[in-house]
Formats: sequence, C-alpha cells, structure tokens
Amino acid sequence: MKRRHFLGGSLAVAATAGLSFTRPARAATAADLPAVSRTGAALVLRGSDVADLRARLRGPVLLRASEGYDAARRVWNGAFDRRPVLIARCINPQDVVAAVQFAAAQDLLVSVRGGGHSLPGYSACEGGLMIDLTLMGSVQVDPVKRLVRVGPGALLGAMDREAQVHGLVVPAGTVSHTGVAGLTLGGGVGRLQRKFGLTVDSLVAADVATRKLRRRHRLRVPRA
Repeated sequence: MKRRHFLGGSLAVAATAGLSFTRPARAATAADLPAVSRTGAALVLRGSDVADLRARLRGPVLLRASEGYDAARRVWNGAFDRRPVLIARCINPQDVVAAVQFAAAQDLLVSVRGGGHSLPGYSACEGGLMIDLTLMGSVQVDPVKRLVRVGPGALLGAMDREAQVHGLVVPAGTVSHTGVAGLTLGGGVGRLQRKFGLTVDSLVAADVATRKLRRRHRLRVPRA
C-alpha cells in the first residue's frame, strides 16, 4: 500500500441534439478555479462543483484566499512550498470518502496530509486537492484487547501518551510529531524494532477509502 493514491476519474459531458446552432464555450467565472490533473495537465474546476464539495463535507474546504489556508498547507519540510487549489479539512470518514470521490470525478491531482512529515513534501501538492486529515487525530486504547485505534491525523506523541496510561507501548518512530498513518505505511522504524518489529508488523486493520468505493473498506491484515 502506498502513502498516497493519485485518483483518476472521468467527467460526464451532456450534449443537446437537434439544434441548428452551436453553443458557445462556457466562459470562466470568478468562481472557477484553475487546477492541475493527476497527469499534470491543466484543468478548470467549476465553481458550482466546488460549492457541491463544500456542501457535502462537514469540515471546511479552504481556497487560496481562505483564512487558515497557509497554515493548513504548511508541511514539516520547509524546502517545499506547494499551494493546493483546494484543501479539504476532513473531520470524519464520510468527509474523506466525499473528497476522494470529488478528486476522482474531476481527475484532480491529490495529496494526503496526516502528520505532514513526508520528507519529499508529498503531503502537499501544487494546484491539486490536499486531503487534510489533521483534524481526525483521535486515539482510543482498549487495554483488555491491547489494541489502539487511531485516526488518520493522529501523531506519535498522542498515541504514546494514551498507550502509556495503560502501561502499553506501540513500536513506532522517534519523533513525536510524525503522523502514525504515514509512519506505518512506510514500515515504521524506531527504537523498539529489534524487540517488537516495525510499526506495520503490529497493524491489525485499516479503514481505506478509494475512488471505486462508495464507502469505507475495512482492510484486515493477516497475522502469522
């Protein structure tokens, strides 16, 4: 499983037949936004489509002129200063599914931000849609089953604090502000790996949203 998915889709075009005149091309309006497709081609997002996305999400959708946009797009590696055309700040799984479906329908370039700690700066994209998961940072520990369930925006420090309350530990990385999801997808190297293995070795299941699904999909990880 890769850290991010570039999501493809197709646009449906409505045509009217039987008319003797040609319809002029739709002029761009102030609400239309120039953007970048998953292949790097230029495209235009219609203002009405952006409005539909905003209506579907419970979390905010930020444009470049929105308050909080610069803070939301900032990533750990300051060498990268990428400016998404939209930032979907998801607050629940339904928001994530809606953002994924929007990107697929628009053939839009996508980045996914959990902890924002991607060394090459992949947590943000230029001209595409950033799916920002930082507001989904919940951590829930089941001390009986010795399991921890974390949101996709949870950081290592938060997971460590909640686990240690119960005398438990998760083999993870060494930097507290690294995202749990991104670290796990990259394997998860840390000080406990010689005794307990990589972080991904302790992964039991994950909820995954893809463009082909209308809902979340629970991925079960087979154990040896």
